[in-house]
This record gives sequence, structure tokens and C-alpha cells, in this order.
Amino acid sequence: MKRLLVFSICVLLGTQFLNAQTTKVELKEKKNQVIYLSLNENNGLLNSVDNNADVTEAARNTKGKDNQINLYFKWINPLKYKLSWKDSISTDERDKAIKDFVSLLVGQFGTPVSSQNQQGVAQNVVEKVNEKDTLNILDCSFTDKDLLLLLIHLKDNQNKLNNSKDGEIYNLNKFFTLVENFDKRNSENIETKASKVYSTLFDFKDITDYNNPEKGLAAQLKIVSDIEANFLIVDDLKKSVSETLKNLSISNALLKSYINAVLTSYLEKSLTKFNSDKKIIEKLKPILKIVENSTANESSKQKGYYKIRSVEFDNGEKLETVLTISEYEFKKESSDFSKKSDLLNQKFEFRKYDIFDVSVSTGIFYGNTTLKGFGVANDGTNFTVTEDDINKNTAVTAVFLNFNFKTSRYFSPLFQLGIDPTKKRPFMLLGTGFSIPVARIAISGGPIWTWNQSLDKLSVGQTITSTTDLDKDISYKFDAVPKGWYIGIQYNFGTK
Repeated sequence: MKRLLVFSICVLLGTQFLNAQTTKVELKEKKNQVIYLSLNENNGLLNSVDNNADVTEAARNTKGKDNQINLYFKWINPLKYKLSWKDSISTDERDKAIKDFVSLLVGQFGTPVSSQNQQGVAQNVVEKVNEKDTLNILDCSFTDKDLLLLLIHLKDNQNKLNNSKDGEIYNLNKFFTLVENFDKRNSENIETKASKVYSTLFDFKDITDYNNPEKGLAAQLKIVSDIEANFLIVDDLKKSVSETLKNLSISNALLKSYINAVLTSYLEKSLTKFNSDKKIIEKLKPILKIVENSTANESSKQKGYYKIRSVEFDNGEKLETVLTISEYEFKKESSDFSKKSDLLNQKFEFRKYDIFDVSVSTGIFYGNTTLKGFGVANDGTNFTVTEDDINKNTAVTAVFLNFNFKTSRYFSPLFQLGIDPTKKRPFMLLGTGFSIPVARIAISGGPIWTWNQSLDKLSVGQTITSTTDLDKDISYKFDAVPKGWYIGIQYNFGTK
């Protein structure tokens, strides 16, 4: 008995501990309910249910389920923290408890940035060449070493070029001015710029950083927008360089061949870099979108909180979900995000609100009933049918269906049905009482009903050949008149 008591206490404490890990939410009809979630300084999850939220933020989905509640989360960096949910729908145990108990009871009676207007960029560039620039090859600032070497060789051999107005030197100066601008724009280190955008986005600590005019999301979007606008200019300049190179007239065949070879190789390298840069930006754009979308559907009542999801389920069901918040780290060398660890796992249980806590529990009851029963007397030769009064004043086990009023953790009135389904003539109980939910125990009392025995063909005092004849002849009929009173004690009491 002592071991059983210790075991029961351990199970009780263990059950209470598990329940402490689950946040239970009951949805009330005609209430604008929402849940606000946030992380505290120690990465613990805080939650509060608002039963009088703004109508717009508590709005139901057009084709939603019978029960719905919207969840809002205080802004956290979506690149640094990932929220994932694992949902499961099951039957509300209160509905199941009632259905199971009723079945048991009945058994006793027999379910891109828009493009900018860059047309004429190349023309504007070449017009910078003055008509006086006909005597010498101009100095140009190239980032490509092959272009610099070409420029040096041409300057050394400019005496072999025509220096008249609109001559070879003048056309080469116009051409190299165009190439210089193309080289300058195409040589920008897009990878470094993108990496800086990644780092800045990842370092947002709160919504204030997000809205910062100098380094916030809008500033980062502007950087990417400018890069994409530059892509359009670079593409236009590349086409102009390529077309101008084809039409470039140089009388010296060796110099002409040299210019073509260097520029063709340079344009191929430039195209490779250009395509690589565009891929870098294409990879960055979804990241920007993730951060931008994190501020969609802001709560009108609680600024800084944003809708993250809706929870929906039908009547008679409950939804259980586990929220996992994972922390990520940013690797600058690869511009990638990798999972660091799971910060927390929090279980939520959503179900419809009811004034009662419904549960099925086991317990014992004591009654003062006196029942009529039939037996046999054996005189050594024959069996004779007898009738006796049976007193039931001992403790009897029973299954109780409890309707517990939600008033207090320490004292709550209850209404209950009880049955002892293990016998041919079980007891039925209907009573009231009180529970102590925090201790999972209840005491109740009320009237007792049962089934009366009666003889079909046999009669008291009749001689029979065996006890089997009596068993076959006895019939049971429910008696609507209470047979007495009971006092019940339930353990492991409460809603699961």
C-alpha cells in the first residue's frame, strides 16, 4: 500500500510537470481573441491572450474552420531566428470522454526594380571627347591590366596612327573613353557590397534597426536597387563597346589585330563577371523579401507585433502544435546562413472554451444499498432456489464522468455521473460535490440506482438440478427508484 501511494504521488507530480510545459488556450465565442508572443532577454517565450483585440487583427479567414485565433509575434530578425510549427488535430478529450462514458452507460442497457531610362548612355560618354584630342592617345584609368598594357603600346606607336580631325587617334580616344566608363562600372565589387548587405540585415536587433533611415531595410533596398540600375548601364555600355569595336577603322593591320584580340578577351571576361554579379544579387533579393515580409500585418493595438499565423479547428476537435525557434548564424565567406541551435520548443493546445472541465476519472464510493438477490440451498441431494437481501456497504470502484465548474484551482463545485461497469448488475450514480483541481482529488455524493433481479420461470423454494438453471432463469431490469445513497472519492481527478 505504501509503494502504491508513493507511485501515485510520483505519477501526479510527473503529470503536473508535463502540463506545465504546455500553453493551453480556450477559444471563446463572440470574443475578438488574439495571442501576442515575444522572446524575453533570456530567450524565454512570453505569451498573453487578448480577448478584446481590434476587430481587424482578430478577423477570421473567409473560409476558415469553426474556431480560429490569430497569433502575433514581437518582431525578431527572421534571418537570425526561424519559427517552425508542427500541428496535429485530434478529438477534444472532453467530447471523447462524454462519448466513451455514454457508450459505457448505454452498454449497460443493451468522427526587378523597374528599369531606368538609360538610353543614350554610351553617346553621352563619347561626347566628352574633345575635338582637339586628335594628336595623342588619351590617358585612361583601366582596372584591367591587359587594357593598360594595350594603352601603353598604342601610346608608344601613336606615330603610326592618323592624327587628323576625325582620324584614327580621335576615334580611338572616343572608343577608349567608352571602354574606360564600362570598365569602371563593371569592375565594381558586387560580392563585397552584397556581403555587407547580408551582414547589415543579419545584425538587425529590433524593429528600430529595421526602420533606421541610414542602415535599415529601406537603405539596403536602395543599395540593391542602385546595383540593378547599374547592371542596365553596364549592359548598354557593353553593347556599345562591342559595336564600336566592330566599326573601328585602323589602317595598321598589326595594331588593329592587337586591339581586337585584347578587347575581345576583355569583353568575354567582363561578361563572365557581369553574369556572376547578377547571380549574387538574385540570391540576395529573396533574403531582402524575407526581411521585408516580416513586418507585414502589424497589430494595430500592439505596435511592433506582427501576425505570424492563424490557428483553426472544428468543433469537437483540438489542435496541438509545437513551436520551435531556431537560431542561425551568418557565414560571411560564403554569404550563407547555417543553423546554430534550437532556442526553445513550446507546446500549445487550442480548444473551444466551455464552462465545464469535463473528465473521466476513477475512484471509490461507499453506499448503503440493500439489494434483493437469488441463490441456491443445497441439502446434499437437491438444489433449492432461495431469496436473500444483500447489503452493499463496502467500498466499490467506479468510473466517473465529471463536469467541473471552472471557478478556482483550489475549490470547484462539480456535477457527475458514475457507473461500476464490471458487474452484471452495476451501480449508477448521480451526484454533486466539489473538487480540489490543484490536488487532483474530488469528493461527491448522491443517489444510487441499479438493476433488480427477478425470476422468469422459476420461483423461490423450487427444486432445480444445478446452479446453471438458476443463472439462465434470472433476468435484470433497471429500477428507476434509487436504492440508496453514496459518498464517492476520486483520485487522479481533472481534465487531461
